[in-house]
Amino acid sequence: MTRSATKRAREDELNLALIVNSIPVPEPAEDYGRRVWQQISPRLPQPGAHWWDFLFSESKPGSWLAPRRWVAAGALAGLVLAAFIAGRATNFAADSQRRVSLSLRFIRTRSTRIPCTPAKTAV
Repeated sequence: MTRSATKRAREDELNLALIVNSIPVPEPAEDYGRRVWQQISPRLPQPGAHWWDFLFSESKPGSWLAPRRWVAAGALAGLVLAAFIAGRATNFAADSQRRVSLSLRFIRTRSTRIPCTPAKTAV
């Protein structure tokens, strides 16, 4: 008897699933997305401020003298100075020219060492 009860329960579940799947689903209205967003958006967390927002935010009286702007300006000036000094310390043009001349000198010395014997002609 338990077997037939289990079978009936499975058949009832299957019939219920078939009935649910056969119900037509209406097309959403034109403003469906807007309405859903209006319901969801208040519950979403607000994005945090980025560290660079203070550079582009509206300026308030005296905000240009704020310490965080001076720190950002100093850091930027330090990066520019470091890049300038690194560029002056490494002379890529002279270094690459020296490498080319060394390579050409090596090729010339190697080519002069190759014995050049004239081809023998048949008499």
